[in-house]
Amino acid sequence: MKKKTKKDIINDVSKIEGINKNTSAEIVESFFEFFRKNIYEEIKIHNFGTFKRKRTQKRIGRNPKTGESFMIKPFTKFIFKPSNNIKNRIN
Repeated sequence: MKKKTKKDIINDVSKIEGINKNTSAEIVESFFEFFRKNIYEEIKIHNFGTFKRKRTQKRIGRNPKTGESFMIKPFTKFIFKPSNNIKNRIN
């Protein structure tokens, strides 16, 4: 399966909805900006999936080449869990 870039998504939205690429780009950019700016713990999209914000703890990492240990700072990441509808379409 080929990876999709933001440009690919913009082109797909443009084709599917029959709109120009500038409008499609605005829609896609707005969608991603929504996730960047909002501080919701969970965003659930019906029949698509759930985006969850997860805060990692600080932990010890290790350089595999040298074996040197170092601290990894805590950070926030998003996790996506697809709905059963999407899982069934993929499988």
